[in-house]
Amino acid sequence: MKKTTLLLIALSLLLLSIPATSAAHTYKVLIIFSYSERLSWDRNVLKGIKSALKGIPINYTYFYMNTKQPQPPSYLSEISSEAINLVEKVKPDLIITMDDNALRLVGKKLYKKQFKLVFGGINASPQKDYGIEMGYNITGILETVYVSESVNLFHSLCPKTDSLTLISPDSYTNRYAYKTLVKGKHFSVKIKRVVFLSKFSKYREVVRSLQPRRDGLFLFGYFVLKDGTSPVLDETVVKWTVTHSKVPEVALFEHQIKEGALCGIVTDGQRHGYRVGLLAKKVLKGTPIGKIPFEHPQIGTIAINIDRAHKLNIQIPFGILMSAKIYRTNLLE
Repeated sequence: MKKTTLLLIALSLLLLSIPATSAAHTYKVLIIFSYSERLSWDRNVLKGIKSALKGIPINYTYFYMNTKQPQPPSYLSEISSEAINLVEKVKPDLIITMDDNALRLVGKKLYKKQFKLVFGGINASPQKDYGIEMGYNITGILETVYVSESVNLFHSLCPKTDSLTLISPDSYTNRYAYKTLVKGKHFSVKIKRVVFLSKFSKYREVVRSLQPRRDGLFLFGYFVLKDGTSPVLDETVVKWTVTHSKVPEVALFEHQIKEGALCGIVTDGQRHGYRVGLLAKKVLKGTPIGKIPFEHPQIGTIAINIDRAHKLNIQIPFGILMSAKIYRTNLLE
C-alpha cells in the first residue's frame, strides 16, 4: 500500500513538471483584404477561412485596403505602407492576403522576410506578373475566372442573342483580367462592345442603350461605382439592372446571380475562403510553407437565377437545370 502511494505521488509530481506549451498557444493571424468588409465577396471569404480554422486558438486582426472604390493617386502607396506598418506592429504568426492588390502591393514585400504568407483570390500569375518566387515563406490559391465557360452557358440559354456588351468597373484588376481573359479571344457569343466605367450614371446610360437590341449584357467584374461622392456597391448595381433591363445577363460572381443576374459559371467565395483556410491550417500545424505548392482550382459552379429566366421567358434545358445551383429572387412581375 505504501509503495502504491509513493508511486502515485511520484507520477503526480512528474505530470506537474511537464510544461503546458502547445495547448496554451494562441496564434496571431493577420488577414489583409484588397477590398472592403461591405463587399459580399470579402464577407463570404472570411466565413470560409474561419470555418476551416475552427478549433484552433487564434487572435484575428483584419485590414481592409478598400481598393475597389476610386481613390486619389497617392492612395495605394499610403494604404500599402499602413498595412506593412500594421504587420510590423502585430508580428503575426501568419499573414493571409486576399485578392491581387493585397498580394502585389503588400505581400510581395514581405514573403522573403520572416513572415509566413498565404494568399487567395489571385487572378494574375504570382510568378510571372508579380515576381513571386516559390520555395520561400509563401503559398496560396489562385482564383479561376470562368469567362469562356460562362459565355458558353449563356449561349446555351439564349441561342438567339447575337452579341454581348461587356461592362466593367474601371480598375487595374479588371483591365488586367480583360487583357488576359477576353481581349483577342473568340467566344461562342461575340463580344461586340467593351465599356470600362466608374460612374453609375454612365452604367445606367449604357444598359438603357441595349434595350432595343438583341444584345446580352456581360457583367465583367465586381462593381463599385460612383454616384456623386457616394459609392454604389455591386449588389445595388445588379438589382438596378434586373429591375430596369430586359436583356439577359451573364456574370462571373455567385452573389450577382443571387441578386438577379441570369447565369454564370462562378467561384463560390465561402468555398474559396475555406480552401485558403485549409492551407493556413497546414502552415500553423507545422507543414513547411515553402513545400506547399500553389493551388489553381479548375471546377466552377453553374449558377442560374430561375426567376430572372422566367421573367425573360427563357427556357432552361433540363440537363443544365439538374446540374446548376438555382437562385430565386422574386423578380416576377
